[in-house]
Amino acid sequence: MAIISYTVQFGSTFTPSNTLNDVQSVSTNHGRLWQTDPYTPASAIVQSRNIAAWTTAPKIGDYITIQQTGYVYSGFIKDVAINYGIVASMDTATITCEGPLSRWGRRQFTSRALAQAGTISQIMTTATAIGLDTFTYAYGKTGLSTAAAQTYVGNGLDLVNTLMTTEIGRVAEVTTTNAVGYYPTSWLRPRNDSSVQAYSFTDSNPTGAYQMYFDDISFASAAQNYYTEATINPLALASQTSGSGYYNITQDSFDYNTSQALSHAQYLVAQYNTTQSGPLILTASYSNQQTSNARTAFRNFITDFSSAAGERVNVTFRGTTYPLVIEGHDLGADLNDTILTISFSDFDNNNYLILNDSTFGTLGTSSTYPGNKLGF
Repeated sequence: MAIISYTVQFGSTFTPSNTLNDVQSVSTNHGRLWQTDPYTPASAIVQSRNIAAWTTAPKIGDYITIQQTGYVYSGFIKDVAINYGIVASMDTATITCEGPLSRWGRRQFTSRALAQAGTISQIMTTATAIGLDTFTYAYGKTGLSTAAAQTYVGNGLDLVNTLMTTEIGRVAEVTTTNAVGYYPTSWLRPRNDSSVQAYSFTDSNPTGAYQMYFDDISFASAAQNYYTEATINPLALASQTSGSGYYNITQDSFDYNTSQALSHAQYLVAQYNTTQSGPLILTASYSNQQTSNARTAFRNFITDFSSAAGERVNVTFRGTTYPLVIEGHDLGADLNDTILTISFSDFDNNNYLILNDSTFGTLGTSSTYPGNKLGF
């Protein structure tokens, strides 16, 4: 059986040079399950043995990378636990890791002044002020929603999540630079980036260079992603509600006025007021990739940059192709196989604030594509 071999390196720089020996398994987690969930830092667990062979011991705070054909994960060591056996050859180590978004979570603000600006601009300004600009990348965007001026008191990750909720954007932790990428509402890859290839999964024979088999697929029930009423609680402003009924979603935001907050609520109802179910979770294993093209595609896809939040992917199931957007993924690998689990949001939840795209929306007023706009 073909397997993927992973290299784990650690050290005090962004390009660590200490290689961890005798790696037995790795597991990673990126992103989120539901599109309305907040973001938590990417995590990883590495299991290794033969501790006696260590010349340099991994320690808390070290940079750590997991690589195969590309980076699968990078972040910081959170803890190193050693389980000692009867003899040295039985000793094992469990290394737990946290992604660069954790740097926000470890910041507590007592008085952080923020001027009114685009949501992503506020993130970038704060990151620069507190020395996290090395870990921050805005993809050249300032945000399509405006965040209110404020003096923020609270946790840094809560600040980022509320700003990205206001934006209805996405967060991706980029492995090659230990950075956090912030995507505005309208930004989906690879539509915006011609250097990134669109991947697809199928339950039949993959024919393209970027197609893979999948093992299992689950559809979300309509009730799990269905809202007929949305309430937005903007900072220091009156709450705004759109829609009605018993299926309510309530979110805090930094919308700078009640008009934008109301538009925010209206957008949520427009996106989630549908009873149609769609693919939610897909599982694919490397051992099930039966062609060289599929195996190559799988190895390239599991690099965090290709399977990050905001990436587009097509899934073909029983003759129907579903255009989806990745929200998060888990990877588990040992000496036998690599198994990938991906969570998606459906076309219906991503088809409004995108322009010039035949799938997710176009600029225009034709009968085929009624036309979208930038902003609520």
